[in-house]
Amino acid sequence: MELRQIKYFLALSRTLNFTRAAEECRVTQPTLTQSIKKLEEELGGQLLLRQRNRTHLTHLGQMILPFLEQVYESSEAAQMIAEDLSRGDRTPVRIGVSDAFNIAHLLQPVSEIKRSVPGLELHVIVGPDEQLSEMALDGHLDLTIISQASTDEKHFRFMSLYTEVMRVAVKGDSTLAGREIIDLSDLDDQHCICLKESDIHSDFVSFASKNGVNIAQQHWAKRSSDAQMMVLADLGVALVGDREALVDGVVTRKIGQPIPMRTIGLAELRGKPLSGAVLALSRQLRAKHYPAIECPVESLDS
Repeated sequence: MELRQIKYFLALSRTLNFTRAAEECRVTQPTLTQSIKKLEEELGGQLLLRQRNRTHLTHLGQMILPFLEQVYESSEAAQMIAEDLSRGDRTPVRIGVSDAFNIAHLLQPVSEIKRSVPGLELHVIVGPDEQLSEMALDGHLDLTIISQASTDEKHFRFMSLYTEVMRVAVKGDSTLAGREIIDLSDLDDQHCICLKESDIHSDFVSFASKNGVNIAQQHWAKRSSDAQMMVLADLGVALVGDREALVDGVVTRKIGQPIPMRTIGLAELRGKPLSGAVLALSRQLRAKHYPAIECPVESLDS
């Protein structure tokens, strides 16, 4: 199947007239007719039915029309993008960002890149680490910011941005919020809101169990922000990194005992050529400082 055949068929579907369709496509009518016949042979059925002076789409023609429209439109869009790139008008950068990464950290690096790359076209996809890894493997992302634990180093080159200490997220007006440091024993019989596809939470529960503390994995969320909303609903406590963005009304408290930590960094697909803009953004992100978010203890009477 050739694009010109699709083009001729789409013109016929609009005009329902071979003469006008040929004029629209700037070809002779015999050329258009021959191309349509060849397309019908390839698809195994009639696409158009000519009755006297009228032309109609057959059932097959009607069924296949939206699919051929999509193919042709996608082809035209791809051609436009290629032309823009060849002229230097557009420089797409597709970056996947873990739910655990505070997206505000992108502001300064992206601003720097924008000055040197006027045609920057930034695509930011936020999601779970596993989903982003799959998208990168399929070639849909140029760069990902994910945890080291989620990175398959056979396929990716990992560069650390920071290692964060995990903290307990609690409701701001709760009793636990009034403590600067929470002991593991304070969490005994607490419900834990865990993240799906994240080992750090199950590791924490196992660590607590080995220290004689029972923390029930009672509720589940897909994103950290969702888990924090569940904390606000008094469903339990959650585990978040000390550099994660916090939902209003949620505070984090340090844990007295040494617990598992998490390393967040850049994952680049091995062997994938990177544009200058992607390399520049990678350098900016690696040079940036990522401070921990502090939640000072406030009096509950204030």
